[in-house]
Amino acid sequence: MADTLYCFILLPQSCFFRNQCNTKRPENPRFAEGRQSTYNKERKSQKWGTTMVKEIEYEAKSMLSEAAYRQLTEKFGTNAEKQQNDYYDTADFALKSAGAALRVRRKKGASVFTLKAPANGGLLETHQPLTKSDEQLLLSGALPEGEVQSAIKELIGTIPTIRHFGSLTTYRMEVPYKGGVLCLDHSVYAGTEDFEIEYEGQSLAHAESILTQLLAEADVPFIRAKNKVARFYEQATQ
Repeated sequence: MADTLYCFILLPQSCFFRNQCNTKRPENPRFAEGRQSTYNKERKSQKWGTTMVKEIEYEAKSMLSEAAYRQLTEKFGTNAEKQQNDYYDTADFALKSAGAALRVRRKKGASVFTLKAPANGGLLETHQPLTKSDEQLLLSGALPEGEVQSAIKELIGTIPTIRHFGSLTTYRMEVPYKGGVLCLDHSVYAGTEDFEIEYEGQSLAHAESILTQLLAEADVPFIRAKNKVARFYEQATQ
């Protein structure tokens, strides 16, 4: 699921966030769409798409004009990596109604299945690698066995039939920055495109502080950002 520093807390497979993390952090209303996360160098060093992981994020983000995006990509100067995101839900959007999002992300020759769901005011991400046979199951409407299926059942009380609703392609530039990860994203989907900056830090306060300072120093305005799946569904259903 980018221009952002990521901080991750690895949770045991059997651990569910609401039972392990009981401390709520106040949220800056300017970053109401920010997601609580944590940065863990061990997690970032793992080969992408090879392990099942649960993680919590502390993330702040802002939309960008194309001119501001070009300005910042010139400043940070790194190559963009292509990511393809395919979004799934039930026919009646049961996951969306529960505040969750279900996606398959493809990059670096691997596919990862992810459920993002609210938990104690934050966002718990459950990831599992997908095989080609798993992807065929998804296209038929079935959920592959694993951590994501279990998390969905816990969230909505059943293992549903799902549908593929479309794709979003992101070209992400990602660099380490001041103790976190900075991501600059150019996303293309449903006949439109947009640009955003994300910063994932060691705490929500850290992420907000660093992003605010960066935007101010670059003389780039803050523009409230919804997450990608929300923007995708809004555009796709127009």
